[in-house]
Amino acid sequence: MTEPASAPNEAKGEGMDAPAAPEASQPASEAAAGPSAGAAAEEKPTSPAPKAPKEPVDLKQLNVRKYLEATVVSVLLKGMQELAKKRPQDPLDYLADYLKENNPAKKAKTEA
Repeated sequence: MTEPASAPNEAKGEGMDAPAAPEASQPASEAAAGPSAGAAAEEKPTSPAPKAPKEPVDLKQLNVRKYLEATVVSVLLKGMQELAKKRPQDPLDYLADYLKENNPAKKAKTEA
């Protein structure tokens, strides 16, 4: 009885179902996407998706990540950018003041 031709490769874990190795000239992410995917991604500028009207969300039902993204992440990132630019002597006080002054919930209440 003779062994199939792929038996030596299977012993090494390289069966016929194993994916082909990407070309050495491309990073694995580009090779997986195809040769023209990198060029197409560079040509298209990324723009944010149009925002749909926000419906009221029960914040207590959200997981931690979604809760933080919905409530503090955007203003916190902007505050940290300002903090990095200005580099004040007391960065925590500066950030706390920035967050209080730029609280979108308080701005919405004063405008309404």
